[in-house]
Amino acid sequence: MKYKYITENNLENRQKYSYSIANKEIYEAYLETRERIIIGEGLEEVKKNYFEEEFFKYYSIENKEQDLIILKKEILKEILTEENNKDLIDQILKTFEVRKRLYNIYYSNFKPVDESSYMDIYLYIYFSYLMLTYYQKTKNLKYLNSLLKVNDTLISIKKNILDKNLNKIFRYTIFKEINIIKNM
Repeated sequence: MKYKYITENNLENRQKYSYSIANKEIYEAYLETRERIIIGEGLEEVKKNYFEEEFFKYYSIENKEQDLIILKKEILKEILTEENNKDLIDQILKTFEVRKRLYNIYYSNFKPVDESSYMDIYLYIYFSYLMLTYYQKTKNLKYLNSLLKVNDTLISIKKNILDKNLNKIFRYTIFKEINIIKNM
């Protein structure tokens, strides 16, 4: 059975999820899809967390418009400072769950400033890492659910993840996700 929630590009072909990994066939298809991602390099390479050493340089993104939310900066701020701004994180999660996309800049009401600005792979990998982190902290399944969905999206566009360190972070989140699912 093919894991049906990954298309050629989930950003363009948004998925309507209705599954349970408890179903043996779906679970096996899910695992096969994920394990192919992490097998490319040695397992020790996948186990290392590259996030902090690579991405402090992106943290200094300027926000000159006080009423705009620059998503990349907000996600990074949350991960790197552990501010635990749960309301903001839940709003980002909600907008992703509804639209299956993340946009570079939002108005304060979380409507995208530019509806065409959803192709930034960094945002999806940052969001994946954030959902992994929040699930590990809280064990709240809504974060795991979003982690699964954003990783499906990333797998569908993995050929576009050209930056080596970004690819390592992506593979790390897949590795950790698999471990979470196997240990449930």
